[in-house]
Amino acid sequence: MDAKEFASAYGEAFGPAAGLPLLFWYSDGPVRAVPKVEGCFFKALAEAREGSAVSLNAANIGCGGGKFYTGFSPMPEFVPQFVSLKERYKRTPEMVLEFIAALDLRPAPKAWLEFVRADVAETFDGAEGVLFFAAPDALAGLVTWATFDNNAADAVASPFGSGCSSVVAQAVQENRNGGRRCFLGLFDPSVRPWVEPDVLSFVVPMSRFREMCGMMRASCLFGTHAWDKVRERINKMNLWKKEERRWCLPAAERVEWPTSGLSRSWRVRDSKCMPWQALRWGRWSAACMLRDTSKHSRSGCIRSINTRFSVWSILR
Repeated sequence: MDAKEFASAYGEAFGPAAGLPLLFWYSDGPVRAVPKVEGCFFKALAEAREGSAVSLNAANIGCGGGKFYTGFSPMPEFVPQFVSLKERYKRTPEMVLEFIAALDLRPAPKAWLEFVRADVAETFDGAEGVLFFAAPDALAGLVTWATFDNNAADAVASPFGSGCSSVVAQAVQENRNGGRRCFLGLFDPSVRPWVEPDVLSFVVPMSRFREMCGMMRASCLFGTHAWDKVRERINKMNLWKKEERRWCLPAAERVEWPTSGLSRSWRVRDSKCMPWQALRWGRWSAACMLRDTSKHSRSGCIRSINTRFSVWSILR
């Protein structure tokens, strides 16, 4: 199964709402270099998820930890104290050093680290791993797929680590060793602001991914009643998320609701999203003051149906 065949099969198994995973590998030259990313480089991976390749190296990764865990630099001296005493992710600096030693980190084999969406990549050749960004329902499918032909207690592991450690360092080490473990990640509080609140990472090293591709259609992901119901929910939920994102406007794009037909005007709040559940169940009373929704369907309204509220047309 090549990259494009996998992308097609994955879309069939999970539906379009799940989003395709990213392949990552090291290369001698960039596919698409991005400007320097200050702080966590997961900021830049949003572009890769949308279909634009992201090429990272020692120059455009602004985070010292990010450079270290991708193999582009030695460990900065401050890391053990910072992780323990500043971030308080480990009790002592010695525990941090113990964790790092177990990773067996080695220098990057080439100058660039590429992140490319599966349908854009031409081949799996040379890839270190496959990175899925997944909410709980999609994770259920991924974990079940990963354990379909593997009874090991650590078939899916969730070791401590930063975002870049749990995604890149763990997969590179596992792939180098020919291992079969998959990794849940993005539990690090420092990386959480750069992904959706209900999303974790699921990383499969290429040493395991090729096996899993051969088992994909034999697993529950194809032709089972239980998974069909979950896949349907994954794709229905995405409709709510699309509407939720339309509330998340930068400050420069804040707008006021029309005052005609409203008991008061209401302004979209400073780049903060209204939770889709709140919209769905009508818990944001300030957004539910329309007296006549039919008059404002083109500028944005929330229609009440049996005390539940559905987003119909927002800021069009």
